[in-house]
Amino acid sequence: MNIAGVVVHARSENSSLVEAEISAMQGAEIHAVKDGRIVVTVEDDDYQKTSDTVLNLHQIKGVLSASLIYQHCEDDL
Repeated sequence: MNIAGVVVHARSENSSLVEAEISAMQGAEIHAVKDGRIVVTVEDDDYQKTSDTVLNLHQIKGVLSASLIYQHCEDDL
């Protein structure tokens, strides 16, 4: 299991559109939103898919930045 914690900074006027796009991403979950800052976790069994999703957060229209805050990888035993 791969888990990444990301803080996404979006333009305030685009925040709801950014939230909708993040919510539509497989494995992404929004936990908090305030003043254009969005706390997101991304989870997947495939490390590459997790990385791709985090990178795709940067490509959403209205996103100013997406900062990886936490990352954890654990092999299933």
